[in-house]
Amino acid sequence: MRRILLLASVALLLAACTARTETKPVRTVQFSIQGMTCNHCVEAITAEMRDVPGVSGCDVSLEGESATVRLTDDAAVPKIVEAVSRLGYEIAPRDSETVPVGHGA
Repeated sequence: MRRILLLASVALLLAACTARTETKPVRTVQFSIQGMTCNHCVEAITAEMRDVPGVSGCDVSLEGESATVRLTDDAAVPKIVEAVSRLGYEIAPRDSETVPVGHGA
């Protein structure tokens, strides 16, 4: 009887460990950013964006005066604008694209 209970417990544990989890689609949003003058600006903006819940990654370009941000939560867009504006930069979203996770994101 103990052996059957042990095998059943192990089977349940393995089934729980291999359960599928749903992946959220990633939305890529382009922002224009005015006021950056150096790499410190890029680093400060990058750090601020990465702290916003729902941001899965970002690339900030000094030369392009822009940022490409990958989001798993659309509610992050106004939070990003607020956070970067607090740093003293002018920021506005330009366009976006929804991409399934693992397909070019």
